[in-house]
Amino acid sequence: MAILRLRNITKFYEINRNSFSLRPQRIKAVDNVCLTLTEGMTLGLVGESGCGKSTLAKIILKLIPPTSGEIIFKEKNITRLSESAFRPLRRQMQIVFQDPYGSLSPRLTVKDIIAEPLRSFGMPKIFMRPRIEELLIQVGLNSGHADRLPQQLSGGERQRVGIARALATSPRLVVLDEAVSSLDLSTQAQVLNLLVKLQQKYALTYVFIAHNLGVVRYVSDRVAVMLRGTVVEKGSTGEVYNNPLHPYTQLLLGSMPSLHKRLLRTRKKEAELPRKDERGTAADTSSACVFFSFCPKSRKECAEKNPVLKEVAPHHWVSCACIE
Repeated sequence: MAILRLRNITKFYEINRNSFSLRPQRIKAVDNVCLTLTEGMTLGLVGESGCGKSTLAKIILKLIPPTSGEIIFKEKNITRLSESAFRPLRRQMQIVFQDPYGSLSPRLTVKDIIAEPLRSFGMPKIFMRPRIEELLIQVGLNSGHADRLPQQLSGGERQRVGIARALATSPRLVVLDEAVSSLDLSTQAQVLNLLVKLQQKYALTYVFIAHNLGVVRYVSDRVAVMLRGTVVEKGSTGEVYNNPLHPYTQLLLGSMPSLHKRLLRTRKKEAELPRKDERGTAADTSSACVFFSFCPKSRKECAEKNPVLKEVAPHHWVSCACIE
């Protein structure tokens, strides 16, 4: 059963080039994104910095409105819901941020940080302390951490507090926005195993945003590859990693440190990719394929029209005019 559907989500920002500009410039952050999340599964979002992953996450959580498109959560269109109408559903959608220190108030103790969402959604004070201690145990901490300040915790402990805060309202959907990227490798592994354990225990649905493709492969059931606000390839994790079809996906996987022969061949192809200044600036136009300036397979039609996603194999979608 699908818990979340994104239909043609688009987000534009208008900025002034300088103080003398009469017409603001429109920046396309997310362009016509369609995704479906099945309940209890993990969707990995990958792509270069600035490709629109975090903007899409904020749209999913209704932290910012889309310019156009629809957000369907649990079969209900929440796109234009007022804050008061959306409030009963907001407790079912939570986020864990990238920076475990910046996302926690340095003036509040751990118990007060976790109590904030509980208080916001009306839990009686008498039940808060037992619930806070229960959450701390679930994320691998103990009741002794409740009276500490964030600066008295390690990075991994702070991120566990962030996870406990996200779980406080018993959500169904959790967005993990680079949730382990600021941690060292051993702590990353511990937190990832914790997230998998919590998902299995509570049937959570994750949107997992990361740059580390190895981490995404470990935790994700499905993967969507984003480039310049557009999803250029999506499918099951095994299908996308073992049979990448879009040139940009091949480029990303080619950057993974690995001794696997398939990835070594992909890196060899990557070395043949031309630089942008060798291919012109057609990709800067709104009508061209977003990868046209770098793609070694591009055709004339790639400069004229941005291709739409098409299903080239069961549950494997690619946006590339060069793939039949």
